[in-house]
Amino acid sequence: MASYLHVTSSDTDQRHLKCPQGKECRCFYNRALANNKTPPSHNTMRERIHINSKEDRQAVAIIYRDLTKQDLLGRCIKGKTQNVNESFHSKLWKKSMKVKFHGHKKVKFAFLMSALEHNTGYKSGCLLDKIL
Repeated sequence: MASYLHVTSSDTDQRHLKCPQGKECRCFYNRALANNKTPPSHNTMRERIHINSKEDRQAVAIIYRDLTKQDLLGRCIKGKTQNVNESFHSKLWKKSMKVKFHGHKKVKFAFLMSALEHNTGYKSGCLLDKIL
């Protein structure tokens, strides 16, 4: 929730209590305080969500809370995709664009290379390393 509080902060409502502290921290506000400088305006923040109403801020907070639930994070930590077909298709279309006509041999080659890369990983499926 520290990132939510950080990006929803404003000049009138600083919410940096859960941000990291110190002279080298990523939070521009706490970094300025640690270096005995006046913090710059929140309008200069790169990552910022400008929400005026309290109801909208609460709605965004609910989404943040849902995204940090342990069961969801547990599924993400494995580093796998939610949709295997979409992952495979993205590899295939990078090798053989959908918007351009390709012959049977080109499509078959792109399919086989994509399947090899998808099943074994890019590094271990790289044929050039095995040839050289």
